[in-house]
Amino acid sequence: MSRVIDPSRALFSTLSPLFLFGVVSCAKPKPPAYMEPQPIVPQPVEPDTVAIASRPPARVAVTGPIGCKLDTLGVAPTASIVMTVVPTGAPTTGEPAKLVVQYEAGSFELPTGDATSAGAALESQGTRLRGLVAVADVPVYVKPSHKLLGGLVTPLPKLHLELVGVDAGALRVRVTKSDLLEIDDAARAATIPCAALGASPFERIPPSQGKEVSLDGKVGLPVSAAPDEPPIMTIHVPPATVDLPIEAVKLETKGKWARVEIPSPEAFITGWVPSDHVHGPPKKQHGIVGMLPKKEKADGPATTPPSGDETKPAGIECKASLDIAVPGRVGGAELFIAGEVHAGTVFLMDGDPKHAAPSPDWRPILLRGVTGNVPIFARTQTLETCAKRL
Repeated sequence: MSRVIDPSRALFSTLSPLFLFGVVSCAKPKPPAYMEPQPIVPQPVEPDTVAIASRPPARVAVTGPIGCKLDTLGVAPTASIVMTVVPTGAPTTGEPAKLVVQYEAGSFELPTGDATSAGAALESQGTRLRGLVAVADVPVYVKPSHKLLGGLVTPLPKLHLELVGVDAGALRVRVTKSDLLEIDDAARAATIPCAALGASPFERIPPSQGKEVSLDGKVGLPVSAAPDEPPIMTIHVPPATVDLPIEAVKLETKGKWARVEIPSPEAFITGWVPSDHVHGPPKKQHGIVGMLPKKEKADGPATTPPSGDETKPAGIECKASLDIAVPGRVGGAELFIAGEVHAGTVFLMDGDPKHAAPSPDWRPILLRGVTGNVPIFARTQTLETCAKRL
């Protein structure tokens, strides 16, 4: 009898530590109450800051050749990332400015070599932010059509990889070691072309059809790329679940070998195992995947959020786009362009007296989806053309 095994009943419930990936997250900030624009009151400044404050804000760009550009597909699941606007290596004193951006879409430019910063252009609730992010924080997803670990692993949306380096047109990644999965060192590293990568999840693929079987992993289950070849990986069943079988589907047999697929929420492992490790369907309702829920919501590109006039809150609305800038450091006077507010986006004026602008040419504002340790400023001349929205 052939059937499709639900990926949510698969082995990787116990293999979730296989892959390492850092993601910065934060709670969505509560929108502050609207504050009427206040008259500009000149603030006393030190003599040596006057020249700095009068400079035109600089735009930040990645230095060096770009090795890989990763884009989100459509509207990505809402995520957060820390952004800076000061070029790497720029002389600054004090605490660097940081913005926490909740974004729905965007792109990342990763420079070649061992650079620690990547360029980012992110869309956040009607604002486009441009700046630098840590390379380690860039989300990396692999197309299911690109196999990993010697062709044994088909990546799924929840699979994350450790980024090792950036080459021209490709990323070097590595599968991290785990107590549950012993992987040949030569197979752990992979070079993936940029065309097979993205900054948001790709669509899921369905598992293969085949005969449901159970696999014996009590003493380690070796998995090879072909019959009679040394194993590329060995699956170790955790001691707490050693009496439970590994659920899989058998795709074909060849002599003393069987080709099986072990589905999971993170990846499909497809390879050859010794036939004496393959048994009939598990007698219990679930094998070691019993710890997973029976059904799991499929991942993939999110749908576009509702749009329209009815979704706009009260605040300030401009008919033209509005440049925004931030100081390069906490308490600093030199500003850097951080992006722009799109025309028609509603925002608030920032009446906090601690957020005084370094010059009358700028005024502090509050943006939804963007927080940080420095105030955000907009040009006074453009603000004067905007209208209050009730």
